[in-house]
Amino acid sequence: MKNTLAKSQIKNFLLYGGKTKNEYQSAEYLILKSNHKLWKIISFITTFVFIALAAFAFIVSKDQDGVVGIDTYKGIVCGSVASVSLIPLILLNFVFKAESLGSRIMIYFLALLVLGYGIFIGNLDKDMPSVTFMVVLVLTPIAIVDKPYRIITLILLAIIAEIVTVSIVKNPAAKVDDIVHTIVFGVVTIGIDVFLLQLRIKGFVNERILRRQAYVDSLTGLGNELSYLEKREELDKKIKEGIDVDFGIVMFDVNDVKITNDTYGHIYGCAKIVEAGHYLKQIFETSKVFHIGGDEFLAVVIGNDLNRIDNILHEFDSKMENYYLKKNDLEMKLVVARGFALYNRLEDKKFSDVLAKADKLMYENKRELKNK
Repeated sequence: MKNTLAKSQIKNFLLYGGKTKNEYQSAEYLILKSNHKLWKIISFITTFVFIALAAFAFIVSKDQDGVVGIDTYKGIVCGSVASVSLIPLILLNFVFKAESLGSRIMIYFLALLVLGYGIFIGNLDKDMPSVTFMVVLVLTPIAIVDKPYRIITLILLAIIAEIVTVSIVKNPAAKVDDIVHTIVFGVVTIGIDVFLLQLRIKGFVNERILRRQAYVDSLTGLGNELSYLEKREELDKKIKEGIDVDFGIVMFDVNDVKITNDTYGHIYGCAKIVEAGHYLKQIFETSKVFHIGGDEFLAVVIGNDLNRIDNILHEFDSKMENYYLKKNDLEMKLVVARGFALYNRLEDKKFSDVLAKADKLMYENKRELKNK
């Protein structure tokens, strides 16, 4: 039992930084976004540094005799690295999105490029310790937040490559010391990075929880009023800038919630609101549904949902004809009024114009349902 628990903890630690799989996955987008943002900057810095080093090597570096001249070998390597580093620079900044596999590949590619350059510089002098590599080894993995086993693998690959290079290049007197230093620094780096990874992953998980609390309605699990207002602002901005947008609005109102509250108690009125929210979440696939307060819901209809909106509303109307829910021993009929309006770029100048039409149709439907 203890062995199984220990294995499970080690697995969680290596895969998810000590958090559960669900916790890590919930924060993964934030992690990818953070990595992408940082490495976009790093890609510019590394390319600039490599170009500068290449220029420096060709112009003012000294050869092994101490004479000022052109260190062709070093300049060619620096120039080559600068050229190759343009690939992740372009792809990270102008092609790949944060959540794409390509973005992750380019981040590791650039990290390996920097580590490889550290190995090259660290072994130019056959008698001196590889200080540059040690510095690069410590700093490079810290800039990546990922599953710990991947970072450990990256560090181990760099250590193995350095040891092999040292064994081939360095003079016997410096070889042993360099290998020992590499192993020690490698172990320390793994310890530091894994510790920091655990803290940073925990931070992203906590940030995700706080964001959810800020944007998700605690009663229904749908988007709350703040989330709705941000979506509304986003669409208003697109409309104002003349960006081509296609969306519709469906307003929903749960009938007789106040009567239910007054007659049976608030838990029964809440049960109606929760049930309505759960059903609305099921019928929309590509659209965001918001609980905007009290007994009102709003759906911003986009994508495939907009293409099949007639079918969705027909299904909704059919369901409402005979929709009952049971709370404790009380069976209640659920009736929800709705009104749909489609954004018309020739008539509607802002989000509220579409909302007003949907709201009007919803209240017309509400009166019809009450008169049945």
